Amino acid sequence: GWVWKYGWRPDRLDDNAFVQIGPNSGCHPPIVPLSERRSAVDAAIQALRVYGGGGTNSVEGLAWAWRTISPNSPYGATRPYNRNNKKVIVLMTDGINEIVPQDNSYSYSDYTAVGYAFMERLGTDDPPIMTERINEQLAELCRNVKANEGVEIFTVLFDARNNMPPAIHNLFRNCATTPSRHYYRVISASQLRQAFDTIAAEVTRLRLT
Repeated sequence: GWVWKYGWRPDRLDDNAFVQIGPNSGCHPPIVPLSERRSAVDAAIQALRVYGGGGTNSVEGLAWAWRTISPNSPYGATRPYNRNNKKVIVLMTDGINEIVPQDNSYSYSDYTAVGYAFMERLGTDDPPIMTERINEQLAELCRNVKANEGVEIFTVLFDARNNMPPAIHNLFRNCATTPSRHYYRVISASQLRQAFDTIAAEVTRLRLT
């Protein structure tokens, strides 16, 4: 198929543009494993960039968060799952798991974590149906993560336009460990900061207890 992410000039690479061109298009820096060094975490956050294209995929975000706190590979540097070892994931998203369509291309979509739409890795080449399949995967993944003793999930839905469908609210509300204490829907930057402050206080309380 036509490799959309290489652009019209496969001989030219551009890693600095909002919409990148080249084989690493949309690829972010490596994940920082769990660390006790605040400076390492702050530096990684400051180095984060916004890339255009590809859409949101909360399944990938949650899956890699789970891997970082897992005692198994690929990181495996954490304590085992049990009630004495509290492990916390904060999943913040704009909510809409999206496969960005490309109606005029052979690929049918932007390049994503599940490849191009034409590859049918989710059993279809239709982007809206692919989004439904990703939402189903997210619900299943949330259940699997929460099944591990000592793991808590906080979800933060950043609904900046204040028009998120009820089904999306329910998806992330149900993903959280408890709907009342672990789920946050925010519509502004100030509310987003407040949500993270509240979560930080809750996590600190867990550590002290």
